[in-house]
Amino acid sequence: MSRKQHSEYVSAPVLESLCNEAADLASGAMESVLGLNPSLAFESCASLAFEAFVASAGLNVATLGFRLQPLPRVLLLTLDQRGIEAVLDAQLGGELAAGEDIRPLTAVDLHIARGVLAPMAAALAEAFARVLPDARYEDVFLSPRLDLRPYLAAQESCLVARYAFGLGGVWGRMRLCLPREGLGAIETQLLGARLT
Repeated sequence: MSRKQHSEYVSAPVLESLCNEAADLASGAMESVLGLNPSLAFESCASLAFEAFVASAGLNVATLGFRLQPLPRVLLLTLDQRGIEAVLDAQLGGELAAGEDIRPLTAVDLHIARGVLAPMAAALAEAFARVLPDARYEDVFLSPRLDLRPYLAAQESCLVARYAFGLGGVWGRMRLCLPREGLGAIETQLLGARLT
């Protein structure tokens, strides 16, 4: 089986360290943007074909496309509906109904998602500067759905980091997708045993 078709959890201490560092940085930034103190915890890293990433994240998720210059490819951050509703619930002081009703995301949902995802993308740029000098965050798009878009082929291999995102005992999922093609020399560093 080729790497493009392979899906497996990977041991990537450097990538995990950078993802944890970004989570710590982003939590403080989200508190400033949202006026809330969410919990954000790295869970796991996997090597997945892009279509498997889409299947695991689901279509009905807020998706931020961004670049970490000078990397050439668009990276993706997603936040599921449960995570968005946790923020909305905390801001409005309501209580989430049991279950997970799947509904189209609204402009309000996307506004909330940007308040979570943009600080995380900026924090990733700051953390990744350890392996990618002068890393710069550039926002590309924010979408209410995750689709098999033209810039990523279905079988393209990606590194995917999964986070738990929680507020007030309600937990959603955030996912980071890095296309392996275009990572160049830093792929070896990301999958290495330690930072050099």
